[in-house]
Amino acid sequence: CPPVGSSELADPGEFLPPGSIVLTTGVGFKQRNEDFDAYVHRAADRGITAIGFGVGLEYPTVPQQLIAAARAYRIGLFLIPREIPFTRIIEAVA
Repeated sequence: CPPVGSSELADPGEFLPPGSIVLTTGVGFKQRNEDFDAYVHRAADRGITAIGFGVGLEYPTVPQQLIAAARAYRIGLFLIPREIPFTRIIEAVA
């Protein structure tokens, strides 16, 4: 199973090993959707394999810029509804 961690940092792979899945709510972007490309690029460079994006806090849906960046850098992307705590995902994978 891949490691899973939650991070709102601009460089999601800084504290996660290659092959990880990062979970984020996008709170660090504060609606600056243009920053998603650089975020996903850094994640890809660090070996992150997928991003779980929690909706309902900062963003009502997964931003199109994030979807496009995930496609461009070949990183998996999945939506996490607000009612599902990140800890439940981390525990299920572990």
